[in-house]
Amino acid sequence: TYTVTPSVSNGHGTISPNVAQTVNYSSTATFTVTANSGYSIASIGGTCAAGTLSGSIYTTGPVTSNCAVVLNIGQAPAITSANHATFPLGVLGSFAVTASGIPAVMNFTETGNLPSGVTLNPTSGLLSGIPAVGGTYPITITASNGVPPNATQSFTLTVDQPPIVTSLDYATFFQGQSNSFTVTATGIPTPTLTESPNGGSLPAGVKFVDNHNGTGTLSGTPTVTGVFSFWITASNGVSPPSQQNFTLTVSAPVSLSPASLAFGNVKDGVPASKAVTLTNISNTAVAIGPVTFTVTSGAKTQFTLGPGCPASLAGGSTCSITVIFT
Repeated sequence: TYTVTPSVSNGHGTISPNVAQTVNYSSTATFTVTANSGYSIASIGGTCAAGTLSGSIYTTGPVTSNCAVVLNIGQAPAITSANHATFPLGVLGSFAVTASGIPAVMNFTETGNLPSGVTLNPTSGLLSGIPAVGGTYPITITASNGVPPNATQSFTLTVDQPPIVTSLDYATFFQGQSNSFTVTATGIPTPTLTESPNGGSLPAGVKFVDNHNGTGTLSGTPTVTGVFSFWITASNGVSPPSQQNFTLTVSAPVSLSPASLAFGNVKDGVPASKAVTLTNISNTAVAIGPVTFTVTSGAKTQFTLGPGCPASLAGGSTCSITVIFT
């Protein structure tokens, strides 16, 4: 015969009947276990001489023994730490993942892609390391203690990345025309972009606006020509900020070639003519108004304008202006 004495190991439940039972050969002893609210039965375990204990206690032979049935009633795990953390790029970072439950001994695992250099300790739950790459890394953390169900948490690790201005450091605008240029920058968190003087300022009619998404817009209709230099700065709280020396060139939308005409020797009373090519170097049509010229040698009355350009010249197009000398 067996004498089977049941007990609840940690007081978080009850067992009935809570008395020792005598189990004869080929007979069974059955116990009802009730877990307290918020707890569940983790396992029934124990071993008697020449026998095995399970949900129903039974013997496998005529043995006389005292046998203890220990019922472990536990609490399923719950992750109690925050669902996000931020590490600096290239610097040691750490975050403690914590969980509650009975038993308190936890096993921590993660699924997903952590940045190179960062690992999760399965015993302590410490997420730590020196991340080699910046970015945002979504993972799933699981905590288990043998009491179902396991606890899972969607977790995001953000690796800060210093800002860098990635767009070109120059642009060309045309006087009297609407122009725009997009400045771009990378970094985590998203950088803020600002403009500041660098021995000069923006030309009249042009402004810079941060778009709050890692880009900024330089735009406007400049009223003057020239070369303008200023700073573009990207900052996101991760030192150091990124500064770019930006050059904006404002050009006239048209060019003339040649810039001057020399008629040389001509025959008296025979008109001579030469042409000047006007090129619209912009992408937008320009209006052609009155054309004038300056005479540096001779009487102006000896020069007249022949066939000229249309009232509107498409972007990238050319036309010819004829000057006649009599």
